[in-house]
Amino acid sequence: MAYNDAAASIGFAVEDFRPTSVRRVIAVDNNSTDHTAAEAECAGAVVVRELAPGLRALCLRRALQEGSRYTDTDFTLLCEAT
Repeated sequence: MAYNDAAASIGFAVEDFRPTSVRRVIAVDNNSTDHTAAEAECAGAVVVRELAPGLRALCLRRALQEGSRYTDTDFTLLCEAT
């Protein structure tokens, strides 16, 4: 999940998964006002937007929903880029 002020670090967080067997990184943008979503996308993440502000549980649910849409993976891993 991506929050405001994560623009400086989100790219590194996404790139950290490249040498692993992770098929994709999905970043949930919860109305960030900086360049967090753009940086995540530039680093290779699939960015989805959650428009309901400040609802952490909603963002977690959205992340799990988005992850379950893909049929080529068995697991969904959640982590935060802070």
